[in-house]
Amino acid sequence: MVGQPPAAADEHLLGAELQENGPRAKETRAARLGWWSLLGIPILVPIVIGKLPFGGPILSHGFWVFPRAAVLALLVLVAYGAWCIGVARSHTQLRTIPHYRWLVVVLVLAAASTVAAISPSRAFFGDQYLALGLQTILLLVMVFILIIQHVTNMKRLVALSWSVVAGGSIVAGVGLLQVLDLDPLGLAMSSTSLVGRAESLLGNPDFTGTYLVVPMVVAAALGLSADDTRQRVMAFTCWGLCLVTLANTLTRGAWIGALIGLGVLGAALARLPWARRALPGLLAALVGVGSAALMIGIPSRFLARLGDLTSASTAGGGRLILWQDAIGVIARYPILGTGPDSYRLGWYAARSLESMQVWGIKMTDHDPHSLPLLLTATLGVPAALAVLGTIASILVTSWRRALRPGSGGTNLLYSGWWAAAAGLLVAQAFAVTTLTSALILSLALAAIAAPGSRSCSSSPSLKRSLVLGAGGVLCSFLAVLSLVTLASDIMLADAVHGSSTATDAHSAARTAPWHIAARYIAASSAVDDALLALQRDPANAATAAARAESYVRELAEADSREYANHALSAYLAANRGVLGEPTYFARATEAARKALTIYPLSVESAYYKAYAEYRMGAIGSALETLEPLWDVDPSYVDAGLLYADLLGQQDRHDDALEILTTLEANAPEHPAVRGAIESLRPQQ
Repeated sequence: MVGQPPAAADEHLLGAELQENGPRAKETRAARLGWWSLLGIPILVPIVIGKLPFGGPILSHGFWVFPRAAVLALLVLVAYGAWCIGVARSHTQLRTIPHYRWLVVVLVLAAASTVAAISPSRAFFGDQYLALGLQTILLLVMVFILIIQHVTNMKRLVALSWSVVAGGSIVAGVGLLQVLDLDPLGLAMSSTSLVGRAESLLGNPDFTGTYLVVPMVVAAALGLSADDTRQRVMAFTCWGLCLVTLANTLTRGAWIGALIGLGVLGAALARLPWARRALPGLLAALVGVGSAALMIGIPSRFLARLGDLTSASTAGGGRLILWQDAIGVIARYPILGTGPDSYRLGWYAARSLESMQVWGIKMTDHDPHSLPLLLTATLGVPAALAVLGTIASILVTSWRRALRPGSGGTNLLYSGWWAAAAGLLVAQAFAVTTLTSALILSLALAAIAAPGSRSCSSSPSLKRSLVLGAGGVLCSFLAVLSLVTLASDIMLADAVHGSSTATDAHSAARTAPWHIAARYIAASSAVDDALLALQRDPANAATAAARAESYVRELAEADSREYANHALSAYLAANRGVLGEPTYFARATEAARKALTIYPLSVESAYYKAYAEYRMGAIGSALETLEPLWDVDPSYVDAGLLYADLLGQQDRHDDALEILTTLEANAPEHPAVRGAIESLRPQQ
């Protein structure tokens, strides 16, 4: 067990320093409610999902995102409201916000980026998969402010630490069950690359690994600083659980972040004379837990992931290619970026051929797998510098407090938070930024900055009262929006699993017009219904066709910079042309042209355009459309067959046979390819 510092060192404890900065908050009902709500955030937000346990139905279509965002918004609203009540009744003192000038600059620039975004609606409300729009940014800033206001002594810091460790341990526990081939909640994804890698409650092993960096390091700090044997055992048990699961997510960035975090914590521990004798035992424990992680997992998979991390052009699973694309996005939108959570819309024009060849045409990227690049691409260079400047300012002004020599053992907990933040930031240099990782980073930075706050008044002035009231209005607004979005998402989940998908999804979209997935699913389902009706009973299909046209038109107008919306329009028009309405081929050509303007490497859109041009007799134009994109995806059977047919009609039989031979190598089981080859060979 780790020894404890002598009582004479109490005057140097961080707890005493925090205590000097302001009195402990009075334990009124409002104060308790606000504090408990705040403690609920790191426990509940990572674990809540919109899927019922034990294989039950999906409650929410975006069950990894929107339920989490709604819980975050509600807890922030309760915590903020209770805190304001305490301030109004003079039960709670206002505290200064360290580095607030940086925060103001960040918010102003983020708001400007949202207004000027490629899609302002998406930039504010967030996308289906990450939900990191301005709405989430505002909630994270509110979390940061509330932590500063509440964490005024060491007891509060310990309570916050345990809540973070509790949430992390639940996530790690579920993930470890999946690694052991157990999945009682039915959460495992079907992708073979994710099987056995602890997707856990976050939906992706990479998300899980990155998130666990902070709970793991904070748990180690709790174990080292606890003065109670039972608490030490609990903390180190949680630490081992988080570390084993983190290792088995096979998330290489998280491995690096964990090593950095534990290394910084070890450096802080090594500065304590009374604790140096415990270092060998702790290192032995680390080796033992690491060995257990290897035994639970498959060593060959660990080695394969390490080998990929150090490979040349695909370092870290293609990170260099992703970062190259991100630099292209930044070059196009350097000042205000694409808008929060709108990276994909800018990425369409910047996507490289190398990226297409590695992941194929179906992959659409929402994140460049690097926090600095994500900030720069979505918010612009000035805002990214402001965010990174805020983080750097917090870390630089607090590192002496975290690593000062001769500090008491209690300061190790604060050192643990500093180490966890440093480790997470390193991990985020290689990782996708999600709502959960952004939240845990906000919590860590606030915990680090808290000792730098000061009591500024016992009651708010008129100016401060107005600011507090505006904050309350903002929190209420964000909570209502989150709940409406979740209600729409629940309706969408019912629509997807129901018998009238298009109509029900359209109702979900009307409930929350900013819900991008609801709009698209409504339109695509209506298109499928219309085409089926036109094939079976053309005379009575007018209603279904008109509804599909309406949904597609609304979709394209509401989100005009999403190529997939125009591609869907081209798909509908081209098929209506095939089904006996040739005037629709011209519409298909125009819609596909718009899609290609947004996403030049879209083979799907090129195929629709070329097919419509071919049916209108413009064989030369069709060839010009397909030829530059053939190398992008030589396994696209429909496009390849059309391309070969067009070449054959131009008497370029050798070229056509070459295309078909390549297509056969990439799709050997497709009967149409073999038939086309057999029919072409006699013409050579």
